[in-house]
Amino acid sequence: MGYAITQGKAMYKEVWDNKGPVLYIIYALGQIINESYGVYALELISILITVLFVYKTAKIITEKRIYSIVALIYTFSVWGVTYEGGTFCENFALPLLMIRSVFIYKNDFHKRKNK
Repeated sequence: MGYAITQGKAMYKEVWDNKGPVLYIIYALGQIINESYGVYALELISILITVLFVYKTAKIITEKRIYSIVALIYTFSVWGVTYEGGTFCENFALPLLMIRSVFIYKNDFHKRKNK
């Protein structure tokens, strides 16, 4: 779909899939960056942002040593799936979910400390 957008095709009229337009815009951006590896590069950036926020979330809710282990386990599990074929749309949603988790847990643990 991203390639079709870069070729001037209209989403949902000339080419169709059941995902939202933001994902296809991300794929088109990847195609513009590099036709072979642009989407993978964007996915890698997305995964790295996710890992950072997995680490921050784990740091908020666990003891000191475990949060780095949690982030590493997550990193290697996602990395393996990505390099078996990659371009999973979920990898672009995960950073937003993990950023939200940091704010939720930070507020929750802050409120519990103050009680």
